[in-house]
Amino acid sequence: MVDSIPARRADRVVVRSKRRTRAITKRSSEEMVTELEELGLSLRAVYAVAVTAQLALRCQAAEQDLEIADALRDGVCDALGERIRELGDIERRGDRRSRG
Repeated sequence: MVDSIPARRADRVVVRSKRRTRAITKRSSEEMVTELEELGLSLRAVYAVAVTAQLALRCQAAEQDLEIADALRDGVCDALGERIRELGDIERRGDRRSRG
C-alpha cells in the first residue's frame, strides 16, 4: 500500500506534463500561424510596390528603364511571388492539420 501512493503521484505528474506540453504546443502553433500571416502580409506589400515600380519604369519607355524593369521583374517580383505562393502552401497545410 505504501508503494501505491508514490505511483499515483508519479501518474499525476505525467498527466500534468502532457497537458502542459499540449498547451505549449498549441500556443506555439498559434503564434507561428500569426507570424506567418504577418510575413505574408508584408511580402504581399513589398511585391505590390515592386510590381508598381516595374510597371512605372516600363511606361517611361527609356532604353535603360526597360532593362531595369526586366531585372526588377526577374530578380524581385518573380522571386517574391514564388515565396508568397510557398507561404500560402504552408498556411494551407497548417489549416488542414488543425482541422484534421
